[in-house]
Amino acid sequence: MTGQRPLWVCPRCQRGFVTANVWHSCYVGTVDDFFANHKHLQPLFEELVALIRGIGTFDIEVVKTRISFTTRARFAGVARLRRDGLVVGFWLKRHLVSDRFLRVENLGSHDWVYQVVVRSPADLDDELLAWLAEAYTVGRQESGVSS
Repeated sequence: MTGQRPLWVCPRCQRGFVTANVWHSCYVGTVDDFFANHKHLQPLFEELVALIRGIGTFDIEVVKTRISFTTRARFAGVARLRRDGLVVGFWLKRHLVSDRFLRVENLGSHDWVYQVVVRSPADLDDELLAWLAEAYTVGRQESGVSS
């Protein structure tokens, strides 16, 4: 990540962002807060975190509506909770097609956000790991990948 401009740091919440004055919530919560009404899903979340820790180091940011995994930028996270699982989203710089995708959103140009439902540890498989590893690289803004 040599040669990258420094992150803009919000003076209120002290979180860093790639873009200055980016809209965000300064609310900072805990993982326990986020799972307060869905305690049965927290162990599955912890397994997801362990899977991503195998890729590299990252920060976990908890706001009221989501949990984000960040390096230089947000690369993945838990977009919301369902009774039957976690809705996990991730950012890639290419379009993919899979029956696993709950939602696919094109943010313009080559920015794509994907959502999958993780219902059990079996869903934390090699395919999801590969997507998350690619998203991690996008979040680090490596190899010519930009946000």
